[in-house]
Amino acid sequence: MKQPHEKHINLWYPRNTKLPRADDQPASIRVGLMDVRAADYLIIDYDFDRDGYRVRMATVHEWEPDDPVMDPKLVEVAFIPAWVEPAQ
Repeated sequence: MKQPHEKHINLWYPRNTKLPRADDQPASIRVGLMDVRAADYLIIDYDFDRDGYRVRMATVHEWEPDDPVMDPKLVEVAFIPAWVEPAQ
């Protein structure tokens, strides 16, 4: 159930890399914070090998002006299983 001030986003067939995507059909989500409190952004995508959501963050935030790659060197900071078994 969608709560007030909540954005509902579906990952749109992330395994299909040949699928032409519209802006509202993401394969991953980048979450940032707009506040006076600084916080790094998160990248959320689905790991089909482990069957759950992978959360990653960048470890590099500044590049040389002539750096053509600009690799943020994402590292996994959390893994969330797709299904949770209820406590017995």
